[in-house]
Amino acid sequence: MKPVHLYLSAVFLAGLVFLAGCASPEPRYHTLVPDRLALPALPAQPRWIQVQPPAVPAGLDRVQLVLRREDGGLRRLENERWAAALPDELRDALSLQLQARLGAVDLYRRGAAGEAPLYRVSAEVLRLEAGPTGVEVAVSW
Repeated sequence: MKPVHLYLSAVFLAGLVFLAGCASPEPRYHTLVPDRLALPALPAQPRWIQVQPPAVPAGLDRVQLVLRREDGGLRRLENERWAAALPDELRDALSLQLQARLGAVDLYRRGAAGEAPLYRVSAEVLRLEAGPTGVEVAVSW
């Protein structure tokens, strides 16, 4: 092997080692929707509902999870992410709980022609703070 080729091979190998060292860790995804939620059998006349995605403050409407530090500041966790947009996560979790408890069917993503919802649920997240001691949520319905 000629010295020039050996030099280029060494530079290429050093570049690969450098790039491997710069690789960021894989993100971890979180969801508010339980893996399994037992929905009851629908009655002959189900309650039709429509759950809208809640309004979320701009500071929370992001892919990364945001935690409040003990000193009151905020910390965005770059590798801890929501599986979907936070309003969608909140909407899906709320919808599944209401369907399970009320024996209802959510029309939000269904094309149930001719069916009008008995209830339309809309919400606004006023505050959602996660920190070392737990989670506090304030929601307006």
